[in-house]
Amino acid sequence: PKSNIPRLAHGLMYLPSQGKVYGHGGNSLAFSSSLYLDREKELGVVVMTNQFGENYYCLGIPELVFGKPESTISEENLEDSNLWKGIYQPARMPYHGFSKLFGLLNRTTVKPQDNFNLVTNNTVFVQQKPGIYLTQDEFSLYSLDVYSNHNTYGKILSSTNTDLIQIPLWQHVCELSLLVLAIASALFSFSYLLTVLIRRISTIRKEKKNLNSYILVQNLLNLIIVINVVWLGIKAFSMSTYTSLKIHFQANMIYMFVTVILAVYNLIKNKDFQLSKNQNLVLFMTVLSSFLIWTNLYYWEFFH
Repeated sequence: PKSNIPRLAHGLMYLPSQGKVYGHGGNSLAFSSSLYLDREKELGVVVMTNQFGENYYCLGIPELVFGKPESTISEENLEDSNLWKGIYQPARMPYHGFSKLFGLLNRTTVKPQDNFNLVTNNTVFVQQKPGIYLTQDEFSLYSLDVYSNHNTYGKILSSTNTDLIQIPLWQHVCELSLLVLAIASALFSFSYLLTVLIRRISTIRKEKKNLNSYILVQNLLNLIIVINVVWLGIKAFSMSTYTSLKIHFQANMIYMFVTVILAVYNLIKNKDFQLSKNQNLVLFMTVLSSFLIWTNLYYWEFFH
């Protein structure tokens, strides 16, 4: 707690149980393993699996061997759980580069219950003693132990897989709003291009000849870059190598550069276009949507 060493990356961790049990474990898409020891009783448990979805053995077997902890403290000595309410993000998440977007998508809200307990992800954690919250609905390994004396992050919850770092509400709202606006911008570009396509192939209504090329090209670029980002996310979740992702990052950079060039070109040449009121509205929405997508790429890629 008083160092900058990642807590869940090194050493043995406390297992809530009837004794002093410490160990370490890990789960992946392919296999799971864990090791837990009670030095006083000279008892240990090693669990190793080699198939997907068998991590419950690593969680359940140690609990069967060492038992669940028993609370002996009275309510008068419990802490006010309101201390830990807030929005938390797993520490084992990227904090630099475009992939830090995963942190936003993996945040959870912690709420107090009955002044002494906590609720997160619809799971109730009952306070055993100040700083220790045990779940009655899941394995003991899913319990939370709390410590706040950290040099950098301050208030932290700790779970079986990772430390949970509190995120300020304003930061969460701003980042979530930024992402929502980017999605709305992508939907606008898709709707515009779909409308143009329908008008092009329609035999009833013909498209006007003075279609603004900037609007068409920019919305097409918006849609392409959104597809690129979605493809990037799919490949990242499928455990692809970083080398295979570079082309997608390069595409993001090209989009940002070309968008600025097109915006300057349109600003200079705009006086040559005679646009109707509706076309001016579409132009404004195109510029706005491009700005929001560009801002998202810049923020998630460079800003930290």
